Amino acid sequence: MSTFVLATSNAGPSNNLRPVGQMLAKGGHTVMPLLGGGKPLTITKAEIDAALNGADVVLLGLSSNEADATAELQFARAARERGIPYGFYLNIPLEWRRPWLGETATHAAFLVGVLPDHQDDLREKFPKARFFRTGSPERGMLAFPKYTRKHIRQTLGLSDEVILTLAPGRKEREGNLMVWKELVRAVQVLGERGKHFVIMLSQHPGEPEKEDARLRVYNPFILKARQMGVRIYWLPSMLRTPDAIPGADLVVEFDGGASVIAAYLRVMLLKFTSEALFTQFEEEVLSRELETLVNGAGLPCEIGDPKLPETLLEASKRNAPLAKGIRRMQERAYPTPEDPEVFTMNVVRALEEMAPSR
Repeated sequence: MSTFVLATSNAGPSNNLRPVGQMLAKGGHTVMPLLGGGKPLTITKAEIDAALNGADVVLLGLSSNEADATAELQFARAARERGIPYGFYLNIPLEWRRPWLGETATHAAFLVGVLPDHQDDLREKFPKARFFRTGSPERGMLAFPKYTRKHIRQTLGLSDEVILTLAPGRKEREGNLMVWKELVRAVQVLGERGKHFVIMLSQHPGEPEKEDARLRVYNPFILKARQMGVRIYWLPSMLRTPDAIPGADLVVEFDGGASVIAAYLRVMLLKFTSEALFTQFEEEVLSRELETLVNGAGLPCEIGDPKLPETLLEASKRNAPLAKGIRRMQERAYPTPEDPEVFTMNVVRALEEMAPSR
């Protein structure tokens, strides 16, 4: 049996490495999970040394900013010094472009996760790595929803006539407001026409100063939207955002994990975009390619488009040609896996393959 260290800060990679660690442990391996779950992983050199003592393989997430990635980079450098093979988990196909990886990419022994289709540039940045297209453990599990549409809507007290629009937030406060304000404007127009929309918001678990943002920024915005006649609420705490998606008619966001889950569950996905949002995204991954826009699983909606209310209304009609077309693209890009744990098993097998023979 082997010893594996799993380390990352951000929520997305944490949610994917956690089941990998659990499956490794069930298989008799020793696992050292150091997962921030959305908070920066703060760890001393002595703690890194202790974690790597006896380790055979190190798997690291790729957090979305250099500050959060500090511990991941420290682990990579320390593992290299000790001759321990280390690699990175890709939660989205473009994460390998993180500009701060530097020499940790050059010396990485492997990559697992959601790898891009075209790998020439990937090979140039990771010249020594083995590539394992394992898929995302979390995506595999969430492709099999915990709750039915009926259960979620009953929990929220919504009739079938209500068009539930779920709008998950990202970490960036300004970007959230940009998307949510545009959504509110469109829903207000539709409300004046007698259309019954309800907006449910949720915050990203890794948003900085999360409670402060809710109290000082988001709640006043919600109050103002309600004064405009818009039915807008926070998603109740008893429902995680991924678990609520099957009950939604629309999922609206610029980019995030909810986009792929909506695609797996064949829920209509609207991608609200703007130059400012693309610029911010490009700073993280040196690209403007949003996964669910590139593969057609989401509908692009430009912030500021005067036709947005009509687009929103048409998208909400499940049996209309627009929604059917997006569902076909979702089925093509995200076929339902044969088992919820298949992608987790793929990562486990890759890690076992990378472990040196004893």
